[in-house]
Amino acid sequence: MSALLSFLNSKIGVYAICSLIGAAFIGWVFHEVYEAGRAYERTAMLNRSVIILRERSKTDATVSAMDDAALCAALGGRMSDGSCE
Repeated sequence: MSALLSFLNSKIGVYAICSLIGAAFIGWVFHEVYEAGRAYERTAMLNRSVIILRERSKTDATVSAMDDAALCAALGGRMSDGSCE
């Protein structure tokens, strides 16, 4: 036991303890930054999904309101004898 205490009171022991504390602190900071990044990216993906769904709803409403001729023209075709070419 006294050998351990004398080691901890030596310069090398103090450096070892400081290194362990520093490594633990860096590990904690890394973990916190990683978790913050995950939360940010999760929120950003959710926002992108909501925007895409809103745009799709608008597109669906526009397409549903079109008649056959307008839909054919929107797709780059033309109506001929009642069918889209």
